[in-house]
Amino acid sequence: MRRDLEQAKRLELGLIKVRWLLVAYGLVQTFVERVDPNAPSYAFELGLVLTVGMLLSNLFFTQFVQQARRPSDLHWVGSRGVPPGHGRDPGMGVGRGAPNRPTRHG
Repeated sequence: MRRDLEQAKRLELGLIKVRWLLVAYGLVQTFVERVDPNAPSYAFELGLVLTVGMLLSNLFFTQFVQQARRPSDLHWVGSRGVPPGHGRDPGMGVGRGAPNRPTRHG
């Protein structure tokens, strides 16, 4: 179980790094909109609010993931790093969607 937790944490922290890139991209795009004379008047404020929201949520997720004690603690964060049946709902595994139904061919 400890190994599953470390694997899930590693995956989530990797995804957090990707979101940091999105925060940086959001800041660049927000300031590009500020100097664009054709941008709508609300573009800068909206971009700033959305980027700051992503930044704050990323800070929260970073702290939350580091403090997780069980793989199930990471369930609501959205990690798929824990195999089905290991602290998660078995129906939430990768590749598991709607139940298999017979199909008609022909």
